[in-house]
Amino acid sequence: MLFRSIRTTAELAARRARPAELYRDALNQVTAESERMTRLLDDLLFLARVDAEVVEMPQSTFNLDPLVQSLCSQISPMADAKQLRISYERPDESAFVLGNEPAIRRLILALLDNAVKYSPDGAEVHIALKNGAKQVSLEVIDDGPGIAESELPLIFRSEEHTSELQSHHDL
Repeated sequence: MLFRSIRTTAELAARRARPAELYRDALNQVTAESERMTRLLDDLLFLARVDAEVVEMPQSTFNLDPLVQSLCSQISPMADAKQLRISYERPDESAFVLGNEPAIRRLILALLDNAVKYSPDGAEVHIALKNGAKQVSLEVIDDGPGIAESELPLIFRSEEHTSELQSHHDL
């Protein structure tokens, strides 16, 4: 779908002469989509490296709140296209976690992307980041179909079970 969006935008811009502002808008759309595609390809390469166990995952302590805010902004155009409302419930205090920030970023982005993708048009996607006594939790609540409880163990299996899960949910 990303390839079509870039191609369609470029083809429409090139069809006839337009004011410079419209060309800039088209180029900005192409740039945004190509950046998203680059991130997607980076994520796929990252997952392949993790599966091959050749990637190091250095950990550091970081505040999860600015990351979640940034990712909510990043998915807003996709949500707007489906007339979804994104709400983000921020924690009262900083939400520091220990982990690999790029990997956590990819995970949260995948959760938000799926929430937007599978929610019906006009619905709400609610994200809540909460501080506990010794933990931080992130909730992504949407009106999508979800995954049957019996299939949840398949999410973290690779190869043979992934195709079974995909066939049930058209992932």
